[in-house]
Amino acid sequence: MLPIFREQPGFRSYSIAESDGQILSMSVWDSREEIDKANEAAAGWVKSNMADDLELVETRTAEVLLSTALDVSPAAATV
Repeated sequence: MLPIFREQPGFRSYSIAESDGQILSMSVWDSREEIDKANEAAAGWVKSNMADDLELVETRTAEVLLSTALDVSPAAATV
């Protein structure tokens, strides 16, 4: 997925983790429109290349509120 995502506008980061036998991935984008386009590109690639190996269980979209890796912090810090 990483090469496909890197070709898409708005790409910021991509991570993969494993939990209880499931593979979890998280990608970060600049806008919701870019997320939707990236999801379409990823789904097409998986369907063509890994349909027998992967089952998409769930897709979620969220806003990154804090990330040290992406240098994202809350607009107003509370002390």
